[in-house]
Amino acid sequence: MRLTCLKCGQQIELSSWEARHEPYTYCVCATEHVIPHVSGPSTFPNERAAVATRTRAFRAAGIAKNTGRVALSVSLAGSLLFPLSLLGIGMGTFVHAGLPEQLRIHSGFRQALGAIITGVLILVLQVWFLVGWFEDRSSLETGLIQEMAREELTKLHRVQMRFLDEHGRYANFSELDFNPIYGRYTIYLGHNDYVGARDDNGEIVHPLPFDYVPAVRADSFRAVAVNNLDEDSELDIWVIEDSGRLVHEVDDLQLTP
Repeated sequence: MRLTCLKCGQQIELSSWEARHEPYTYCVCATEHVIPHVSGPSTFPNERAAVATRTRAFRAAGIAKNTGRVALSVSLAGSLLFPLSLLGIGMGTFVHAGLPEQLRIHSGFRQALGAIITGVLILVLQVWFLVGWFEDRSSLETGLIQEMAREELTKLHRVQMRFLDEHGRYANFSELDFNPIYGRYTIYLGHNDYVGARDDNGEIVHPLPFDYVPAVRADSFRAVAVNNLDEDSELDIWVIEDSGRLVHEVDDLQLTP
């Protein structure tokens, strides 16, 4: 015969003789229990039914709570609110790792396992979605920055053409009335003739690659704009010539490290 202490959850095994002759017994927690009358020494409950009965008794007495079911509900709610999936995983883990063995089986341990699995799956899907969202947003922002180079070089071409109409030649930056619109790219008309991005110390941010040669002559010019969009060793490079031909020579985003 088996009794369950509703105070601590300890199961007390009684022999047939004790069940018939002893009026009471004590749990390890010192709680006294009256031994109920049984019909015979061979009376043993179905284990599954016994567990279900003890679970209902424990929950009615407030000793055990259906924490696993709550954890599963919280994990499912995490599909709508990101932090809840973490809370559901934590609650499910608490049921399996934080509760005494006597109470674990009565606290929805199967639902707690489902809460952990469900929470992890939801969390993985949410992280995957957020990573994709941030990558799309980063690509959009970078695309807008690249468009700045197009606008700045187009403006430089207009200023040079106006200077050509007035003076019959092209000019360096020192002679041009040119101010970058955004200042995100460093624009070169010569190795020592540039405007644009500088750091706090006034130093040029993006050095000119050695294989690109900007130049200004009386009848022609070639300007190079450079930027580093992803902080690697490669640069984003644009080139415009006096003919108005604008070329995106190197796309920093398309290069693989």
